[in-house]
Amino acid sequence: MREGFTGPTWCTPGTAALAAIVLRDSAYLQEEDAENARLWGFSRHDPPQPLYNAADAEKAITSFKPMDYHQDCALHSGAHLSFSRAGHILGSASALVTIGGGTVLFSGDLGRTGHPLLLATGGRVVHHLMYLLPEARHTVILTGYQAVGTRGRQLAEGATELKMFGRYVPVRAEVVFDHGFSVHADATELLTWLQALPAAPETVYIVHGKPQSARALAAKVRAETGWCAVVPELGE
Repeated sequence: MREGFTGPTWCTPGTAALAAIVLRDSAYLQEEDAENARLWGFSRHDPPQPLYNAADAEKAITSFKPMDYHQDCALHSGAHLSFSRAGHILGSASALVTIGGGTVLFSGDLGRTGHPLLLATGGRVVHHLMYLLPEARHTVILTGYQAVGTRGRQLAEGATELKMFGRYVPVRAEVVFDHGFSVHADATELLTWLQALPAAPETVYIVHGKPQSARALAAKVRAETGWCAVVPELGE
């Protein structure tokens, strides 16, 4: 929105409701982080600015255009859009886009078979880590996928210190990983989802996950279905 986008944001009703809460909360945290950076002097910018603020969040929220699952929506470009349930967090969906004679299905994050829906994380986790990590008597439990570049990923890879609020915090607490809380479908569940499609796709593009894991999944899809499965390169 800050860059001038004025179009609609198509989403499910669940996503619209959840995203409004998350955006307002994250905008507050962005503003709070910028203020902390100003007070503590650890930003390279003067004055520090949030990535987005409450006004930006409200503009984004007003662009939401909820549509029900399996409802066909004709877009201005001539394409048609419909959502199907992805079984992940509240409102999650796979998006089917049809234009001309082509069809693309964006799976999005898929949930786990038979696993309950779980909504989202937030809050002052960085503040908690700053005070908990230096003490060996504490335990930090990582649940689910830890994205590259995040503090969670650094902890998962054995970091001995983390930088937060302009200073390094030693990691003396025990760090453990619990895979049981993940709400993302694993390789077998992703393959089951693919094989349930009404027709074999021309190409399966793996665009998410660590490079090594993405390549392994593509190989599994090729081996078990005979379909063309690729991991596209950036800019391809």
